[in-house]
Amino acid sequence: MEGGGEKGVAGTPGKGGLPPGPKISYHGARIRGTRDGDRTLEEISEIVGLQVYTNQGVFLGNVNNLVVDVENGAVDGLFVGETNPLLVEGGRAVSVPYRWIQSVGDIVILRYFPKRVSLKKPAAVPALVPEK
Repeated sequence: MEGGGEKGVAGTPGKGGLPPGPKISYHGARIRGTRDGDRTLEEISEIVGLQVYTNQGVFLGNVNNLVVDVENGAVDGLFVGETNPLLVEGGRAVSVPYRWIQSVGDIVILRYFPKRVSLKKPAAVPALVPEK
């Protein structure tokens, strides 16, 4: 960029500030039935591998895959693997709904993410007692 150098992510070594608004919007991107379907698939595939940050600048993880509504041919969200254990208990993978995404560019910035995602303990299943 002219006049101020390249912008990056706060807290990332060698980079300052968050990048400007979204480069490409994928919300509800169509996978089938588009006139330029090959280009859409190519653009969508560019999301895989991007770093995901909360709106507070905290690193969540990298995009591993897209969550797709096959019936409608639309992207519903992002699958983020090996997450930050400060945000997700055990660093488990999470699916981020597209409505939580603020922008997509060199990185993904979320408009919302819970302060902490905890794993729920499975509900206790009562033991089956044979009737007499």
